[in-house]
Amino acid sequence: MDDSKTLETDAVLAMSGVGKELWTEESGDVFIARLRDEWTADGTVKTFAEGAESERGV
Repeated sequence: MDDSKTLETDAVLAMSGVGKELWTEESGDVFIARLRDEWTADGTVKTFAEGAESERGV
């Protein structure tokens, strides 16, 4: 790894924090739990019409 790369010059490091506003209303743990709840036993995903609910109303 090149130690001379900094937050300003490394494209990957510069992305630090990008998208953090997406998690202001719902924590990552709640998001994953909600996704897991939407899966059925046969591996298909419930649609909202079939009863999958969103805490954020999405």
